[in-house]
Amino acid sequence: MPDPFPTFILPLLMSVGACAAFLLITGHPWARWRSKTPWARPIALSVGMLAPFERITGAFPPLLPNGATGWMFHLAIGAAIIGAMVTLIQWPRIVRLFVLTVVFAVCFSLILFNRLRDPELIQATVASIAAATIAALSWWWSLDLTGRNQSPLLAQCAMLLLALFTSAILMMSGTLTYGRLALALAGGLMGLIIFSVRSRRDIAGVAVVPALMLTVLLLAGFFFAELTWLNLVLIAIAPTCMAGAVIRGKSARNFKTTVLVLMALCIPMFIALGSALPHFIKMIQEQTEAGY
Repeated sequence: MPDPFPTFILPLLMSVGACAAFLLITGHPWARWRSKTPWARPIALSVGMLAPFERITGAFPPLLPNGATGWMFHLAIGAAIIGAMVTLIQWPRIVRLFVLTVVFAVCFSLILFNRLRDPELIQATVASIAAATIAALSWWWSLDLTGRNQSPLLAQCAMLLLALFTSAILMMSGTLTYGRLALALAGGLMGLIIFSVRSRRDIAGVAVVPALMLTVLLLAGFFFAELTWLNLVLIAIAPTCMAGAVIRGKSARNFKTTVLVLMALCIPMFIALGSALPHFIKMIQEQTEAGY
């Protein structure tokens, strides 16, 4: 088993610190500047995720990577830019959906670019890209809906739970690197939440980053690791289940509604963790027998 501090705790602390530092530099925590720097939040979140990237992957990627992990660095930067644009430009909702659909589809195509070049795999790959795009859009819509109908803080807590569960399920599926990248995103969200306790601003731009990056990690975990269809689907539908609870709550902002919303989000993810547990135990046993 890897040493927990350099493997998990240190990258997490780097992410929290980098996100918090960026927000402090831009003056976001102070009321007189907060309204002037709404673009800082999605960028700070990506900065937090990328801060421990070299420690997690071993190196920064080249400008044109040849693998999924390398593309994730560039996609996190792109997610920050698109998130800032969504925050600053008051597009009609249908325009936002169109722009995000194109962006998500292009990003997933880059992750699966090598599979798209294989004539035997192209149809299945295109279908997977379409399904991932729909899933990412549903994540963004669900998180945005929660922020508008309940509270931005609850929506950001939901993002944090999604990142933590995604990290756990990826690690249990045999991909430590992708799991640690999801954990780095969770660290960025922790830094963001520290300065957003009293925030009432729209979180549509912030939601772009986890909607894109967590879907990218899950897609890569499915194709390049051992993430199963069942666990992939359970994680993917969790935000939609949360949105159903938000709609059912009819904008009632009370403790009972908050609990129901979080339960609706967590139940599918707990089922996914339970489903992945036997494989994880078997993997640990094999590593122990091999002397790792």
